[in-house]
Amino acid sequence: MRTAGARLGTIMLTVAIGGVLITDAAVVGVRQRGGSNQKTVSVKAPAKAGTALEEALPELVAFVEQSRGLKFTKPPKVELLTDDKFEARLREGEESDPAAEAAFLGVFRALGLVTGEVDLGAVSDNAASDIVGFYDPGAKVLYARGTAPTPYVKSVLVHELTHALDDQHFGLDRPNLDDEASPAFDALVEGSAMTVEKRWHDSRPPDEQEAIDAEEGSGPDTEPDVFMQLLAFPYQVGPRLVQALLAAGGQARLDEAFRTPPVSTEQAIHADRFLSGDAVKPLPLPAADGPVVDEGTLGEMGLVLLLDSALDRSVALKAAAGWGGDHYVAWTSGTKTCVRFSVVMDTAQDLSELASALRSWSASHAGSTVRGTTPVVVTNCA
Repeated sequence: MRTAGARLGTIMLTVAIGGVLITDAAVVGVRQRGGSNQKTVSVKAPAKAGTALEEALPELVAFVEQSRGLKFTKPPKVELLTDDKFEARLREGEESDPAAEAAFLGVFRALGLVTGEVDLGAVSDNAASDIVGFYDPGAKVLYARGTAPTPYVKSVLVHELTHALDDQHFGLDRPNLDDEASPAFDALVEGSAMTVEKRWHDSRPPDEQEAIDAEEGSGPDTEPDVFMQLLAFPYQVGPRLVQALLAAGGQARLDEAFRTPPVSTEQAIHADRFLSGDAVKPLPLPAADGPVVDEGTLGEMGLVLLLDSALDRSVALKAAAGWGGDHYVAWTSGTKTCVRFSVVMDTAQDLSELASALRSWSASHAGSTVRGTTPVVVTNCA
């Protein structure tokens, strides 16, 4: 999920393929978390929590400013809401579009990412119930779930205050980013907030750390599906990206990344390629054999997710690691949706490994084809 205020229904229909789980680490709970003096703080909260929140915020704001190395240019606005009010605000403006949902799921089925019946409304409900806080760059307001600033809620606020601070200096609402640039930018945004949040956690007394950890880990322990993996990507990749930027050039290099962010999930995963300016290789749109319903880019993340649906994770990671560029198109054929994508790799060895993995994937999808060399072209209908 984009912490920059995107709505769940919109996310599920526009996230495309960018943003998938690509490490063996446990999936983080999709709990969006959370930034000098009291005059810099503007607070709106339920009456009972107002005084406590007002008292807590100056310390949180000061910590975020010091840790991030920036100052708020205007008072951050914070609302601490009860569960009902929080979820209503989170899902404000959400609308169901059956045709768009059908097209979305058709593409995912053709790529082997989902099977059977899928209730996107239930997916959205489950995701909403796990979200603890978000920052809306349109309203310029930070929203957190809770009725009092507990140690965990303070941790949430630190995370979201970091978003508010980054937004004031660099702007987080970038609706025109493409399939690859959007999840890559999300990784940078979440990496920045998670780095500051971890510093806050580590600065707290042991009893507060235990309280934060206990509440953060209280969600259901379930096997992540493709949608949870999509939402988890920025939280997993982002901290490593930010640490690499800080190691390469300190605070100035991190700030520069917000001005000129990574443009692909490959660059977000492999920070060295972002730092070296490794460019995406453009490819023309493959030919469609029917009415086009979607087109875009899979990226390294999309390749991992696709291959991981049929192969071992280690094989998927290795085969996708040399991604150079791709382009896909989807069309309808009767009751089916078909997808065709072309992909190029960085080296001949990378290409050989990917082609072998794609042929193994194809063996699990009757009627699919893998053709060509540079680029490799894959077609499947479902």
